Amino acid sequence: MPIPEEIINQIKDRADITRIIGEYVPLKKAGQNFKGLCPFHTEKTPSFIVSPAKGIFHCFGCGAGGNVFSFVMQFKGLTFPEAVHFLGDRLGIRVSSGVFQTGRESRASILREINSVSARYFYQNLLAPLGKDALEYLRKRKISDNIMQVFGIGYACDSWDSLLTHLTSQGFKPAQVEEAGLILKRKSGTGYYDRFRNRIMFPIQDSIGRFNGFGGRLVGSGEGDSPKYINTSENQVFHKGGTLYGFTQAEEHLRKQDHVYIVEGYIDVVRMHEQGLRNTVAPLGTALTEEHVALILRHTRNIYLIFDPDDAGIKAALRSTAILHRRGIDPYIVRMPSGHDPGDFFDTYSLNDFSLMKGEALTGIEFIIRQFTGKKKNYTAHEKISILESLSEYYENMTDEIFKEDFLNRVAVSLGTERAVIKREMARLEGPKRQTAWIRGKHTSPEHGISSPTSAEKSIHTELYLLLLILSNPEYLELAIPRVDETYFHGKWTKKLWKAINQSAQRGNWDSSTAFTYIEDEQFVKYLSGKLVEEILTHNPKEQLIDTIATLKEIRLKEKLALVNRELKKAELERDEARETELLVEKNAFTNELKKIEQLRANKIRL
Repeated sequence: MPIPEEIINQIKDRADITRIIGEYVPLKKAGQNFKGLCPFHTEKTPSFIVSPAKGIFHCFGCGAGGNVFSFVMQFKGLTFPEAVHFLGDRLGIRVSSGVFQTGRESRASILREINSVSARYFYQNLLAPLGKDALEYLRKRKISDNIMQVFGIGYACDSWDSLLTHLTSQGFKPAQVEEAGLILKRKSGTGYYDRFRNRIMFPIQDSIGRFNGFGGRLVGSGEGDSPKYINTSENQVFHKGGTLYGFTQAEEHLRKQDHVYIVEGYIDVVRMHEQGLRNTVAPLGTALTEEHVALILRHTRNIYLIFDPDDAGIKAALRSTAILHRRGIDPYIVRMPSGHDPGDFFDTYSLNDFSLMKGEALTGIEFIIRQFTGKKKNYTAHEKISILESLSEYYENMTDEIFKEDFLNRVAVSLGTERAVIKREMARLEGPKRQTAWIRGKHTSPEHGISSPTSAEKSIHTELYLLLLILSNPEYLELAIPRVDETYFHGKWTKKLWKAINQSAQRGNWDSSTAFTYIEDEQFVKYLSGKLVEEILTHNPKEQLIDTIATLKEIRLKEKLALVNRELKKAELERDEARETELLVEKNAFTNELKKIEQLRANKIRL
């Protein structure tokens, strides 16, 4: 491994998986384990289990699972080395930044360092005389110096290459700065020029606070057709569709307050935070995406959409609501007064006004229906059909049957038509059901393993169950080692697991989560974590282990016996009496061994 094993094991041993996961997922005691709602998919009944004794977690709903590193990787969207580094920082265990940085990870680290240096440079510019106009604009928008500092807001001066000059003076190469999306090649001649000029700069951070990019707002009217807002170009570390502005500052508040405000822009986020509404985030100038929703749902399922009260804002709210309905979430739509957005609402109104407005928020279902009905009391048959045609795509999009029932009831009331008629019409309009490519559970028994076995697979099933018993009860590895070795494991994945167990055991005090650090396949780890939380593995584990070893030995002996019988037939055909005698001795020995195993298993005598 690129990171020394002793560092990884030290972090794993020190990391309390229940406490770390509990910071992000509300957990309740359930016997020896803890249970909560899975942060990786939408569910109403908890199926997410954390086993502190085994150091693992598993969701029986979506199959997510693994050890503490796996959780951080999946929850924060990190690589394994990044997860080790993140937990090391949390626990005060130093992981040298240069230990694991090779290839792609090294490039990502350089890009983030360029962004970090640039963020400091922009912030210093804002406070310097050349940032006077930008600072004046921010203060006119009633953004305090404290909030500017919290968000690291800065200023890119009106110069062709001031940032490039600064970064090259810090040792960065122009090609690296270009890859970070901060400069562009000149259209004629050679050289580069700064992408951001005369703009207020909003640093954009990832889920663990690293600088991945920037958004820039033009100061004044600018020149020509310069857009008011631009972002860093997409690159290895910056992806607009998966990043939310203000998330780093809002993350803790999302969990504590158990709801989120989603607004449209940078200034909207900053002004909301200025007012103490620190559970506010925004997409980066794009519509809400599935990735955004997945990120939010790891922290809360209560979502308030606060978009501008214009046509573009209404369309954005409709699109966002449809995405959330696909995930089984009905958001609340907070309707702003005409002519106001969250960026200037508090110029005129108070926090009490906002609370009242929030209390009057529409559900997503109500909002959709009101966009197409409610303007009249009576509709003609033709108008009703036209409205239902528009609404049918929203109805078909919903995955929750309760939402669909509520939708039908509200449409029936709005159109003054019987619910049964509305439902029949929706069924007529509903298109063919979309076919999904993946099958639930497809990855839960990989070549990794183990679905309904054929006779040829029975051996691998037994191998896996033996290894699961050992993972669940590490103290019995000493019982197994003298009786089985690597030759007993024929499956591709059971061979890897046996090797991982032995690597883990070499360090003394080990458990299943230790073994997971030696397995690179994420799907296999998820599969194992799901199996390890099954209670059957803790029922008389020693007796089960004896039975399973006996079964495995029995399988191996039967394989050898089958081979001997084939060789015997061949020897008989060839009239090779010496070979026949030799094979009959072997056959007799294997047969006696099989009888002995049956007796030992029956008496639960140690093998």
